[in-house]
Amino acid sequence: MVFGLVTTLAGTKWFFADVLADGATPGEFLLNLADFPALANVNGSAVLTLPGAPAGLASIVLTRNSAAEFFAVDSTCAHNQCQVPPASYNPAAHQNEITCACHGSRYQANGELLGGPALRSLRAFSARLLSPTQLRVSIPEFRFTLGAIKSQPVSGGNRLKLTFPALAFLTYNVRYRATLSTAWTTVNFSRFASGPLIQIDYPGIGADGEVYVAAPRPAGFFSIITV
Repeated sequence: MVFGLVTTLAGTKWFFADVLADGATPGEFLLNLADFPALANVNGSAVLTLPGAPAGLASIVLTRNSAAEFFAVDSTCAHNQCQVPPASYNPAAHQNEITCACHGSRYQANGELLGGPALRSLRAFSARLLSPTQLRVSIPEFRFTLGAIKSQPVSGGNRLKLTFPALAFLTYNVRYRATLSTAWTTVNFSRFASGPLIQIDYPGIGADGEVYVAAPRPAGFFSIITV
């Protein structure tokens, strides 16, 4: 599955175009609540594995906060990337809480950090009840965008800096083709503007990734893919 934005260099002009990663309405998943019995009641919580997602993509923790309000958060703990369980109701605090079993980091069901060792909140996604039986969860990564800028010449050649959302537990490659009719090939990159172009795999850590590639001559296309 290809994620990201294809970048095109033609002469001295730059063009950027979104590549949709999943269908005509990328980023939106319609869920039948009947498939998740735990969500039938307020304070219920369940873990969702996204349909059609590549292997390794973090699951989503869904929690029903009220009759019409749902929370959806990334299940990857912000401390050491363990997978957190569904939320449970804390009657003393009158709220749903997620506690990581690895080192005890605690979060509200909406992802807000309650206690460490994690230093940041869980990433939250939009969850909207469309009907009594249907919930829509929006995941931006399924409509990827990727930024590119021209960097300073290195060893006589220009480089492109590619920036893209790199989800935790996924590994990314950079691929290139000279024309739309030629096959994609995996290309080496560097994590630094002037570093050697010797890397193939980019491990995602749940933050934007940055890689540098040799600029094509005179034109070409790049894509970011999961492997």
